[in-house]
Amino acid sequence: MIMSDPENDPDELMAIPRLAEQVGVTPRVLRYWEEQQLISPTSEHGRLRYSPRDLAIAALIRRLLDAGTGVEGIRMLKRIAERDVRRAAAAGDQAALDE
Repeated sequence: MIMSDPENDPDELMAIPRLAEQVGVTPRVLRYWEEQQLISPTSEHGRLRYSPRDLAIAALIRRLLDAGTGVEGIRMLKRIAERDVRRAAAAGDQAALDE
């Protein structure tokens, strides 16, 4: 479950403990997801930081895992989604990109 944090800018990058708390997993779980290339944090001043997009992806990963989807299945879904985004971008399909 994603919890909102009204005291902070929604576009602000966050450190792993905050992301872990908001997603409901441990920092170690998030590091494992990074190792599996399911999430990709940004490096800011030599430290890994997570965007609101990373938060949404991590929350989705958790829901998929809770529903019984394996890591390889999630990896496949990610590849398909990325392929669809590339195709929509190449075709100039803004509606598909917005979706």
